[in-house]
Amino acid sequence: MVAKSRYLLCCDFIPKKKSFLYTKKSEQEFYTYVSRCKTIKYKAVDNHFFKVVKTQKGYKEISISKEQFKKKSLKRLSNIVFKSLYFIEDDIKLIEYTNGYDGLKILEVPSGTDISRFQSSILEDITDQKIYSDVSLALYGNPTNDDKNIHKIMKKIKNMENIDMQNIIKKDMPLDSAIRLKLYELFIKLENERFEILNHDLNRANILTKYRKRLFTIINILKEYSFCFDEDLVKKVEENLLYIYNKTDIDKELYSIKENLKRYKKCLSSEDFLVFLQDKDGYISDEVEKFSYFIQTREYSIILKQLELLIRESSIELDDRESKDFTIKSAVKKSLKKGFKKLRKIIKKYIDCEDEYSFNKIQNKIFKLKTINNEFGFLTGEKAFHKRKKILLLLEADVDKSLKNIRNITIAKSTIKDAVDVECLVKKFEKQKVEAIDSLKKNIKLLKKNSEFFIS
Repeated sequence: MVAKSRYLLCCDFIPKKKSFLYTKKSEQEFYTYVSRCKTIKYKAVDNHFFKVVKTQKGYKEISISKEQFKKKSLKRLSNIVFKSLYFIEDDIKLIEYTNGYDGLKILEVPSGTDISRFQSSILEDITDQKIYSDVSLALYGNPTNDDKNIHKIMKKIKNMENIDMQNIIKKDMPLDSAIRLKLYELFIKLENERFEILNHDLNRANILTKYRKRLFTIINILKEYSFCFDEDLVKKVEENLLYIYNKTDIDKELYSIKENLKRYKKCLSSEDFLVFLQDKDGYISDEVEKFSYFIQTREYSIILKQLELLIRESSIELDDRESKDFTIKSAVKKSLKKGFKKLRKIIKKYIDCEDEYSFNKIQNKIFKLKTINNEFGFLTGEKAFHKRKKILLLLEADVDKSLKNIRNITIAKSTIKDAVDVECLVKKFEKQKVEAIDSLKKNIKLLKKNSEFFIS
């Protein structure tokens, strides 16, 4: 196969018979299957219709009827691309796009061909730019349009003070584009929080908590939609982000103690209590200081650069996706349904265990489902979004309260030496734990009752 070079032309370029000898054909095409290894395309050239299968082994074109073409168009996973083909001498081809692609014109020539007569109309060499490939144009639209060009949108996001993704991510936006834009928004916010950690001495622990949640949100989205990215690269990025995440693990024990100061003061002598708290405060200050140093290192910069490159430059080709999963809305509905079923399953398995490990499992599933709803749930309708949000917040509050009391029981037993004081304090925490778990069980029934908002 002869190597081709491709060039983007001025939108007002018109081939004239006086200047060029050419034959013209009209073509329309769409895709029903796209993966890394295979594509299935249907095209109509004038009044002739074809099925085109392209694999790593080769290219196969089969003639089909007009009726078959129309039938398959109903099951397409891409836009229908309309274009006029101008076949000029020396195997030069000019492609003029219409119907939503107006103004897009591409010159395709055998590599090494003299293109001096087109030079004044050439905007740029796009030979190696995947966004101008046939499959990319069909899936993602005209990259010269600002509302379709993902890199222009990313630049807009970067320069916005208050980012409202609801005005950027639309229901019919291709899944891959929407995920990358959301991740880029979160990446920008993560970088801002990093800057705040480095420049705020007094409030760094609280900012670090925000940073930690933001990072975990990014990790959850990457895991849920990993098929939008190169398999090996996304796995490596996830591992590196988890490595950073584990460095942000602030001492939960300290927070549990500070929330119950009055009770602990009654059970510890004043001097013991102060020494105990000072030790804990010193520990957490040291941990925050260590993390502040880490986010200034070359190692951290490389990991974040990998994330940015994954978001900005990752391959647009998806694994085997059905047409119903093409848009962000349909994919989010599928994720919500899957997350709902997994949450119910994990609750059923661990609700009666009443230990920290089990409730952490439940907490993580709630957070993951909450992440999908918070970041993309608005696409499924305002009523359903707010209903899910309310239920998940109730579940999250109950699980958090249960976990805190489970931890407090462990802390009390390991910290307080007086057996009577331990028993008194543990009883209070046990009572609060039982109340939280009872509330959780009631809200689990509420979750089941409102299942339509998760699975419809």
